[in-house]
Amino acid sequence: MYRYIILIITLFCASAVTMTAAKKRNKQFSLGFGQVYVAPKIGINIPSHIGREADEIGFNDVASNGFSAGMEVLWMQNPQVGVGGEFGFMTNPYKEQFWGNLLTRGSFEADYKAYTAMGVGRLFIGEKRIKPMLGVGFGACLINNSLDFVSKWQGTGNDESVCYKTNIVNLAYAGEIGLLSNVGKKTFVSISIRFNIIPRLKEIIKTTTDPYTFEERKITLNPQGNENNIEIKLGVYIGVRDGIKK
Repeated sequence: MYRYIILIITLFCASAVTMTAAKKRNKQFSLGFGQVYVAPKIGINIPSHIGREADEIGFNDVASNGFSAGMEVLWMQNPQVGVGGEFGFMTNPYKEQFWGNLLTRGSFEADYKAYTAMGVGRLFIGEKRIKPMLGVGFGACLINNSLDFVSKWQGTGNDESVCYKTNIVNLAYAGEIGLLSNVGKKTFVSISIRFNIIPRLKEIIKTTTDPYTFEERKITLNPQGNENNIEIKLGVYIGVRDGIKK
């Protein structure tokens, strides 16, 4: 997995050098040198099985498609390359097909939330009104998953009820590809596909007793091992500080 991250960074840097060396530019549709942009974004968050073996439980097995939102601040180093930071939020509901066995034994609620803080780098290719863009991100993620199961036998010796939350800080990486379009003075709209890597998620296991067989059962909130996911995002880049004229 990490070799793909290194490849993305290498391509990003090589492309940045190539684009910076270009002498002829149409500045009309470019993000200005030194310009600062803020970019609110929203998206659809799709759990992925990438990073897990075929016979292992993945994020897409335990969670359904969800919602994401974020805010990016980008400082253009030249008309093609920008660096900055972003804060994001993702939420995914549980998948009933996976957790359905608990639904037959009581009431059940679970969700998967993640708050991210990343440094980002972006490369905008070309000078046309609509241009390709590449992006990378590195940072941290606060995972705030919850599970609330109330057993039918609550208050008895066969009570299997479980209620807990996780607050885990983990590393997070991202690679992104998309398009950017100029729609007005210092205003651009983006659409992109982004792969978020949230690796090595530790399982949290709760041991309970089966009310019929009295055998031990294990309920875990994080059987998926990671929370890798794919986002389809829309954003609006709005210039908030004038750049340096050249």
